[in-house]
Amino acid sequence: IAVQPEESQATTPTGYEIRLNIPQSLGAESLATADLQSAVVTLPKGVVLSPAAANGLVACTEAQIGLGTASPVECPNASKLGQVSLVTPALTGELKGALYLGGSPSGGPITKPPFTVYLTLEGHGVLIKIKGSVMPDPVTGQLTTTFEENPQLPFSELRVQLNGGSRATLANPHACGSYSANAVLTPWSSPFDATMMDASPPYEITGCAAPRFEPTFVVGTTSNQAGGY
Repeated sequence: IAVQPEESQATTPTGYEIRLNIPQSLGAESLATADLQSAVVTLPKGVVLSPAAANGLVACTEAQIGLGTASPVECPNASKLGQVSLVTPALTGELKGALYLGGSPSGGPITKPPFTVYLTLEGHGVLIKIKGSVMPDPVTGQLTTTFEENPQLPFSELRVQLNGGSRATLANPHACGSYSANAVLTPWSSPFDATMMDASPPYEITGCAAPRFEPTFVVGTTSNQAGGY
């Protein structure tokens, strides 16, 4: 597992790149690498959901994602949280798709966690849709993302690029220092193969000013269109 923010400035909303690598054994005389059954990824403490991401964000409904069907993904663009790509030894090119915010189970407004997400991949006549969940710690806001019962298909790299900019999905910790994510990865061959716990290489958060009481307040709009959102 490897996690890296686009910006290293403390407290700043920023895009995040998350990579999951599973080296594949392709030799004719060796056992193939086990496929991934479940992945639980916990981002570093201090990395939180950015409130600015909610501006204009909508949810993708179960009908629009069409889990368990071959229907095309019809999630609105405003529900997209980031881009996704996957490299598999079964195909000559990458599969590409997106990560979407899902709606509440009741179909009404999202009022509390856990938050549903949909990971989609498409290409070479293949269409994959996977449902996951994101749970923030009720005290610290630390985020844990879980994908269970994943397709029994081999892949060597999964890359998720979360949206950046002022409306980024995530915001950096407020304290400077080194940060690492953690992953618990379980293969379909469990219990014959052990569940693996891995930590990402650390990255640095910088730009912290000395603590002092100096509040500021800034207000603005992203559009000056009359009557527009």
